[in-house]
Amino acid sequence: MTAMPQNTCSELLDYSKLPSQIRLPDIIGYTSKAFAARSNPSHLQAEIESYKWFDSYDIIPDSKRQTFFGSGLGLMTAMCYPHAEPEHFRITLDFVLWLFTFDDMTDAGALDDVDKMKLAIDLTMQVLRDPETPTPKFKIAAALQSLSTIRRTIDAIDFYTRAVLQQKINRVGDRIPSIDEYIQLRRDTSAMRIAFVGIEYALGLELPAEVHEDPIVMELALAGNDILTWANDIYSFPVSATESSSWNLF
Repeated sequence: MTAMPQNTCSELLDYSKLPSQIRLPDIIGYTSKAFAARSNPSHLQAEIESYKWFDSYDIIPDSKRQTFFGSGLGLMTAMCYPHAEPEHFRITLDFVLWLFTFDDMTDAGALDDVDKMKLAIDLTMQVLRDPETPTPKFKIAAALQSLSTIRRTIDAIDFYTRAVLQQKINRVGDRIPSIDEYIQLRRDTSAMRIAFVGIEYALGLELPAEVHEDPIVMELALAGNDILTWANDIYSFPVSATESSSWNLF
């Protein structure tokens, strides 16, 4: 059997032929019919405390601090978790700051290298699985050490970090995955598993394993993941096109 040629970004993608404009769907307009947009009332105070805590690790370079802390992550988190009690919301916001920073570092930052990313993932998972381990010198992992964790959080982060590592390997190798492979991997790089665990924590829920493993609940989680993930790909498509990136379903 003759081997199929390896698909590469440079060979298959011609962004010059794409339309100059695309029409974005009104996701909030659709969802607001069932879920009114709300914001957590404690988000301003939590934002002050959380930003101060995160800044103490000196992870964000001075040239990017103003952009990062002015990007509205506090408000976004407040709208995602509007009913969380103040103490739960504060820790959830801490975690969101960590997650977005880790994602940026793996995308085109300090971890824009396969070997560095592997080391970062190993240190991160070590901190999660053993909070008593000595504080690592790797600052983004050290920040995570002070957060409360539960088993499903660890599992979700493990899925996410392994997926972004595979994404990096694909990019370094200029490899375009198949549609089915991309869909499976993108569901984890989107970090929606982590967001769903955040809902459980933010609301103070302790759902038993049989609930999470129920086929209907699993199907709902998958559908929610897809809605958010593909919306993200739609909104980020102009950036992907500008960078000639193949990491976008559209």
